[in-house]
Amino acid sequence: MRISLIRSLPGAGLIPLVTLITGCAGSAITQTPPSVPGEVQVVDSQPMEPSPPPRVPQTGDPASAPSTAVPIEQQFIIAANQAQAQQDWSTAIEQAERGLRVNRRQPELYLILAQSYWQLGESAQASQFARQGLRYLGPGSEVLQLNLRKLAYPNNAN
Repeated sequence: MRISLIRSLPGAGLIPLVTLITGCAGSAITQTPPSVPGEVQVVDSQPMEPSPPPRVPQTGDPASAPSTAVPIEQQFIIAANQAQAQQDWSTAIEQAERGLRVNRRQPELYLILAQSYWQLGESAQASQFARQGLRYLGPGSEVLQLNLRKLAYPNNAN
């Protein structure tokens, strides 16, 4: 008889269901007066968890670098150029190869490889990298093109 009484009241069947659900949820839930007769509204009385604080960039953390930072392949070019300035040809090659893993179409990296291999006396390897670099030249790269051509075709007077 009691069940039929609950079913006869509009929206009364939702109250036990809401009570059961809120009891399982484990948070304090309160019931507000319905805005529409027969409708039950459930409001969580506990405040929401605060969002985590914004990440503060740490020095040397590449993931925290601002978007205006130097592109990663440019960082490899800088490191390789520094190694060349110290005549550390193997480190220059290593840095340029790492840069090519990031951007295979960066002609400056091919020039660094060609120059470094040339300095190590590996002219065939130097020529090969210089020819690869020539494929990726863009407009306004005349100096880069000239340097790559000298290494790609060392016997020509170009």
